[in-house]
Amino acid sequence: MNKKKTTRVLALISIMVLMTIISGCGTDEALQVYDDARAKMQKAADMEYSFKEEDSCPDENGKMTSGSMKLESAVVFSGEDFEAKSVLDNQTIYVKDDVEYVHVDKGRNRGKGIRLPLQGEDKDVTLKMLERLIAVDMAKGIELQSDHIKKADMTENKDYTSCEFTIKEEYIEEYLKKLFTEYILTDDSPTLLVFITTGEITDGDLTIKADIDKDGYIKAENFKCKVNHKANQSAAVDIEVNASVRIKSVDTGIKIDFPNFKDYGDSLF
Repeated sequence: MNKKKTTRVLALISIMVLMTIISGCGTDEALQVYDDARAKMQKAADMEYSFKEEDSCPDENGKMTSGSMKLESAVVFSGEDFEAKSVLDNQTIYVKDDVEYVHVDKGRNRGKGIRLPLQGEDKDVTLKMLERLIAVDMAKGIELQSDHIKKADMTENKDYTSCEFTIKEEYIEEYLKKLFTEYILTDDSPTLLVFITTGEITDGDLTIKADIDKDGYIKAENFKCKVNHKANQSAAVDIEVNASVRIKSVDTGIKIDFPNFKDYGDSLF
């Protein structure tokens, strides 16, 4: 083999080795990159993001139904508390000074105000529910365990690093329950959650992919699942869940423009 051909072969081998290192990395390496980014998101002082979720599953009569949720949120954290503005369907949800305010826009009844004081023993529970409602937990990243991951890939480009994880089949149900109890609160999710917990997943796929920017923050995360599920003695059906979060800004000193709440009511109803 002449010198020119040898050089060319060595260069090709080097490229192949480099691609293997970047794209075929071990689970631990990809998970470490993701966990470092998740840790930064958990410590963020503020963030602005959008969240979208779509699902299809059978209702209590076995008929296939579909649901969706879209929201735009801005959140400022101060210790264990937070201030927030989140737009969900025809509602704008505000959280300020341990009080939840909801601005509802229905026809002529514009600007109807309702409030919920977050005081006493129920404060922690209520704040957690609010975090779920505006998808704060998912915006901060999903907690993954190494022994739950079947496959991990990590790719890099000039703007961000992508980490993608395929969850082992025996743990898919656990992550589905986690998604619907900790990240999503919609009219359809209780039905889907009950359906999941009353049967078994026979086969399927669940992938979680996160894009991490050069500053080490998660910029986008996608949760994609399609599984075959058998409830009791009924025939197995397909359940699909697609959820994504896009981080518009993080740690940029966000200031939320709150309205004057003096005319808002005293209770949820």
